[in-house]
Amino acid sequence: MKCKRLSCLTALICASSAWGQGGTHAQQQFTPKHHHYKLVVLGPLGGPNSGTGGEITAYGVINDSGATLISADTPVLDPFNLGFNIFHSYRWQNGMQTDLQTLPTQSGSVGNNTYPNWINEWELTAGWSATGVLDPITGAPETHAVIWTPEGEIFDLGTLGGYQSQANAVNDFGQVTGWVENTTPDPFSFGEGAETQAFIWQFGMMRRLGTLGGPDSNAFFINDLGQAAGCSLTNSTPNPATGFPTFDAFIWENGKMIDLNPGNFGGTQGCANFLNNRGQVVGFMDTAGDVHDHPFLWEHGKITDLFTEGNLGGANGSAMAVSEAGHVAGNAELPVQGQHHAVLWREGGIIDLQTVDGDPCSLAFFLNSSDQVVGTSGACDESTAHGFLWESGGIVDLNALVPSSSGIQLQFALSISESGVIVGNGILNDSGDNRAFLLIPCDSNHTGLEGCDYSLVESVASLEVHSQQTTRAAETAARPTKWSPTQARGRSLSLTLRRRHRFGVVDHQ
Repeated sequence: MKCKRLSCLTALICASSAWGQGGTHAQQQFTPKHHHYKLVVLGPLGGPNSGTGGEITAYGVINDSGATLISADTPVLDPFNLGFNIFHSYRWQNGMQTDLQTLPTQSGSVGNNTYPNWINEWELTAGWSATGVLDPITGAPETHAVIWTPEGEIFDLGTLGGYQSQANAVNDFGQVTGWVENTTPDPFSFGEGAETQAFIWQFGMMRRLGTLGGPDSNAFFINDLGQAAGCSLTNSTPNPATGFPTFDAFIWENGKMIDLNPGNFGGTQGCANFLNNRGQVVGFMDTAGDVHDHPFLWEHGKITDLFTEGNLGGANGSAMAVSEAGHVAGNAELPVQGQHHAVLWREGGIIDLQTVDGDPCSLAFFLNSSDQVVGTSGACDESTAHGFLWESGGIVDLNALVPSSSGIQLQFALSISESGVIVGNGILNDSGDNRAFLLIPCDSNHTGLEGCDYSLVESVASLEVHSQQTTRAAETAARPTKWSPTQARGRSLSLTLRRRHRFGVVDHQ
């Protein structure tokens, strides 16, 4: 449900007054300037593809020191996913590549998949590793939640008696959150096929967080206050409109799981898309009849329907991320069904971030505290896609900052650090293989970069594809493309539902 790329620097800015609901919409044309960037293309481990980590979201795959999590193919075929390669993970930082170890392989195993989801400022990484055997309950490959040290050493967080667990996020105090299964089969599982509960791991102990009344929950985020956020089933009865039981967004704090808005906005589906260190949660909630999604912001017990603070004339929207300043990046539908733009909610209004060069659709994925927003622009069916950066009122196609000789199309700008480093996924022009990329600004925060002129330029800048050094052993390997549904291993049904709604695109059964 993503949208595509951008192709040229536009000069449109929307005033922060509300769209719709009696609001006004003003535009100003100008030519913003953007930093010169250095392009780093992050390759696979002997196989065809590489991509960022971050199975639920890619928000946490880069920290403020520039350490970035990558998942990449090995040359070894995966016996559990025919036609795909075994994938492994590595951390890239300042030209150095550190392998993230796998759990020990079982006898006869050809290797284990690993996947990194989040890295904290101390370079502690949360994710999962396969064990090389099949889950006897579901028949799916068995995975365990793990953490990796800054040196790449792996530690198994366990499963609490079941066969499956995965870690989604880790905060700067080393608390980890994710999901863990029991051994009771569940047709609406948030995991691999058994009843699933959110967990927090700390001080060597894993603790289930419970649910909102149904059998399943999943915690996607944990902040430095120790709060966790995600969504949970409230019952186990499928709804006629969706064919799925009701699930609501939650925050877990002070030892209790709290439903952010029982009943959502009248519908039966809601989930958190991000949690910041102020305890603010954003996401989506359905309206009555489960036909439309609205974006929400929750803070200290108060829920705000951001649709009422500003929309673009359509019926749907979703809040993707909230900065420490409380500004919200997300997406809103236009009056033409199926068309949507990236937006920024701040100061009680909405800013339409527009698209690049007349593209019909754009989607925002993340923002930092400087209100730099990254995402993708292009065709609404994703037949074309261009990563974008929006800052200071203007949107720019990241591909306009890359020379044609780079050989890569930058498609999805997925996250941006506080220092302005952009991470995302693209595609090689010659082979069509997937690649993760970094764009490092040539500014006072990133001095000494070869090829940087450290000046502000307009839409065209000279970038260089930078080769990587490696510290990993030659025999280690990596993961396939994160955005390939068959290869991506976070097979949670809740994840599928969240992807439908996160981008403000309704796809009800």
